[in-house]
Amino acid sequence: MKQLLIGTILVMTAGCVSNQHDLSPTFGAATKANLAAQIVDPAPAAGAPEGDGAAVDIATTRYKTDKVKPPTSGQFKPGTQSGGSSPQ
Repeated sequence: MKQLLIGTILVMTAGCVSNQHDLSPTFGAATKANLAAQIVDPAPAAGAPEGDGAAVDIATTRYKTDKVKPPTSGQFKPGTQSGGSSPQ
């Protein structure tokens, strides 16, 4: 009876064995690409301006104290296009 029980357990656990040798070499590539697209690279991009963040800190302080500088050029007008030629 003990041998029958051990044999039954071995047959039942055989279905738990995983065989991943027949998977495509690109299996999981979509997940890796999605993760790469959503994770920020801490290294600055090539050509990014360098600095210590002082300008951003000053601008943030002006924003928080409601002393934002008005734009110096290119006033926005709703319903108009900026840059490029007008549609024909």
